[in-house]
Order: sequence, then C-alpha cells, then structure tokens
Amino acid sequence: MSSAELRKINADALVHCAICPQCGYCLDGLPDRGFCPECGLPYSPDLLVLYGSGYDKRTGWGKVLTYAYLGVMLFIIFISAGFPVLNRPWVLTAVLLAFTFTLAAYRRIIRRGMPAETQLRLSPQGFVQRDGIGEAKLMPWAKHHKVELVPRWLGSGYVLKVRGRATRFILDHPVQFAFEADAETARTIRERINAYRRAAVEAKA
Repeated sequence: MSSAELRKINADALVHCAICPQCGYCLDGLPDRGFCPECGLPYSPDLLVLYGSGYDKRTGWGKVLTYAYLGVMLFIIFISAGFPVLNRPWVLTAVLLAFTFTLAAYRRIIRRGMPAETQLRLSPQGFVQRDGIGEAKLMPWAKHHKVELVPRWLGSGYVLKVRGRATRFILDHPVQFAFEADAETARTIRERINAYRRAAVEAKA
C-alpha cells in the first residue's frame, strides 16, 4: 500500500470507517453508525481506525538491554587500565567495534517488527494496536496515559506514541505507530485522541 493510499485511508477514517477493522468488510454505503453485517462489530463516527506501521512491543526491553550493553562497555573501559591485554589500543578498539555492531544488529532485530498495514483503533472507550485485521481488546484510557505525536525522523508522516505507566526498569509504550497523513489530518487526530482521553478520565473521576 502506497503512502498516498495510506494518507487517503487515514483522512477518510476521520469521516467514516470505510472498512471493518475486525473482518475487513466494506462499510461504504452503510449508515455512519451501526453494526458490521459480517461480524457484528459496532462502529460509529467515534471509532477512528488508522493504518500504518507499528513498532514491535519489545522496544522497551530493547532500551533496557541497550543500557546494559553501555554499562558493560563502560565497565570494561574502566578496568582496562588494570589489565595490560585490555589496555592495548587495538584490543580496546576491537571491543568497541564489536559492541557497536552487536548493538546495531540487535536494534535492527527489535525494530524489524514494523509490518505494513498495522492498524490502530481509537475510540472513547480505549485504544489498541494490532497487525492486520481481526479481533482486538481495547485498552481503556487511563490518567497515566500520555499522548505524543511527532513528525517521523526519517521519511514522511508522523509517529503517534501513547506512553503507559513508567516502572523502575522500563517505560511502557502500548502504542508506537507510524502513519502517513498531512499536517491538518495529524492535528485533528491528536485533538480527537486527547478528547477521548480527557473524557474517559473525567468519567472515572
């Protein structure tokens, strides 16, 4: 699916959910609010379904292991002065190069889980990111969720992040989703998501 097609789908999703995200049934021509005739999934203008690329959920652990690698390398450099074999420039250079290539390879493995046509469902009830169409359980909005929308560092489009609750070892990202959209569409998406989150938090208060 080309960038232009993804951009059009994401823009159309703000007006009408044209494809059922659960079974793929075409909803064009049906009322704006109802149930999918094929699988019974309820849909309405409040259901926003975006299509793009989803980062692998393991990226949080990738950060943890990255910090562990850095700690090990700093430790090796620190103690190298006490071990003549490690104090040789070529040995230390080889160790640093090995570390760099290992880390780059690992990050590539972690990041390769970005299949095309990942979907992101957003509604007042919650959100969920999944690969392809199919059943998915929404994660309810919570006060600790933080929404971030930034331009992609490489390429066009935007990256949408929903940050979860931080723990001692890992910062959870239930959503890390890259999608194609123009600036106005992206701004509208962010406003709708923030409205969904605020309404859910106020309802629980």
